[in-house]
Amino acid sequence: MVPCLPYTVMIGAPYVLNLNEHVRVDLIYGKLRNRFQVFIDIFGILFFLMPVIGLLRGCLGLSF
Repeated sequence: MVPCLPYTVMIGAPYVLNLNEHVRVDLIYGKLRNRFQVFIDIFGILFFLMPVIGLLRGCLGLSF
């Protein structure tokens, strides 16, 4: 049986990012300038998306 969580995250993540409703550290984030907010968003996407991509590779048996 293939776990469904990685698929759910990969389908839901773009939708949530499009609505700008994703989780971030609002205490710090709200006080920063727009330029630094963009850096935090990029870091968060890369930091949390890479493990999901790894899970998908493992679930699908891909070796790229």
